[in-house]
Amino acid sequence: MTNKVAERARALVTKPLGGELDSCMVCGRAMRPMGMARSEGRVCSPACARQWAQGL
Repeated sequence: MTNKVAERARALVTKPLGGELDSCMVCGRAMRPMGMARSEGRVCSPACARQWAQGL
């Protein structure tokens, strides 16, 4: 039981915002990095995703 509680507590801790931030490729809004790899094609919201898809 305590292992599950510790896992959940670790999942809720936010990553520090120091270092490079990812940004939305449509509006440029700063976003937290996802995992270890840096992603180039990220969008921050469904509205930005629709706007990007219309431009294809």
